[in-house]
Amino acid sequence: MKMNSKKKILLGLYISILIVFLVNFIFAETNELFIYGAEIGEIFSNLSLAYIASYIFYRIVVVEREKEIRKTVYKSVNQLTKKLLFNGFYIIDVLAENEKQGRKEIHKRRKTISESEYKELCKKINPNSLSRFSEQINQLELKNNTKIESIHIQCVKSVKNYLEKIYTFLPYLEDENIEILNEIRDSELIGMDNQLFFARTNTDFKVFENYMYDYFKIILKLENYYESKIKSFA
Repeated sequence: MKMNSKKKILLGLYISILIVFLVNFIFAETNELFIYGAEIGEIFSNLSLAYIASYIFYRIVVVEREKEIRKTVYKSVNQLTKKLLFNGFYIIDVLAENEKQGRKEIHKRRKTISESEYKELCKKINPNSLSRFSEQINQLELKNNTKIESIHIQCVKSVKNYLEKIYTFLPYLEDENIEILNEIRDSELIGMDNQLFFARTNTDFKVFENYMYDYFKIILKLENYYESKIKSFA
């Protein structure tokens, strides 16, 4: 099993403490086992003390400073992730626009929706019927979008925009967070972009059901990560 940098640094600290303890307390009064043994022991002890001092400096100056920066950064990441989730979950809102589904009801149980249930709902919805989402054209005009247009705006364009903004904080994001964001970016639905409008000739979402469900599951994964790791940075 490979060790990460943090574990390697801690291992070095423990070894250094052990060496200092052995050289200065256990073997301090014993006879040399070989020539120049005392001198070699002193060298290792001094190197170990230097490592311990460097570790203390690292903890105070680097680690604690990074914690403060991360708190500040994650306040912004928190807000951006909330907005990404809000837009990303339109992938399930569109299912709630079926006359037999309530938006609050379907969102309440979204974490338990099965793949077969999701895809069954996709078969019941016309991509070209009007959605509840209106697009602001100018100060005086609103455009009523179809469901496929709304998915393109909410789940593709807006989510891409928020991904780019979150990526500006990349050096401070955890690996797990980056992996999930990359999964969203590389998802088939995001990759289709304007090709989504080929659905204008369809009467349901069956052709996109796999892409929509896979995307939905990744958004759920981000929500779970947000609730466990990011939400506290409000």
